[in-house]
Amino acid sequence: MFDLGKITGGCALEDIVFMFLAGGISSVLYEFFFDKKISTRKVRRFKKRYALLVGVLAAIIFHKLFYLNNIYLLIVFNFFGALTILYQRKDLIPHSLLGGGLFFCVYISMFFVFKYFYPNFLTDIYNLKLTSGVILAGIPLEEYLYSLTFGMIWAPIYEYEHNCKDK
Repeated sequence: MFDLGKITGGCALEDIVFMFLAGGISSVLYEFFFDKKISTRKVRRFKKRYALLVGVLAAIIFHKLFYLNNIYLLIVFNFFGALTILYQRKDLIPHSLLGGGLFFCVYISMFFVFKYFYPNFLTDIYNLKLTSGVILAGIPLEEYLYSLTFGMIWAPIYEYEHNCKDK
């Protein structure tokens, strides 16, 4: 939309909307499938929450060192942010891993549906030259990594940022 992808070098308005919606879906899948409710009870020890900062710094460093496609920056951001959450809040490990797995399943399923309706998308639109070139079941490896790491950071992000637990 509005040629923002050309102006910004790859980030367009629909990318921002997609990330916002995907984050919302990712953050509720775990609670929905495992019938969890967020408690207002605070975790005993207050820890400074650095997951998003660590993710951003890791992505910036990675970008300066390698200057690769944006999907790799998203994978690095998600991965290092999730590792920070897992390191600081051991009680969120199941939430993060199961949330990552659930979002992975939903995202890849939707990718298959999308490919069904637009079978030439990967060859016509997707820039495979900027990726590893590894295609698994018709989907680039980067999409698998992105969906898994995205779910791992965004599934437990509310509990992490607000220092509370699921009940």
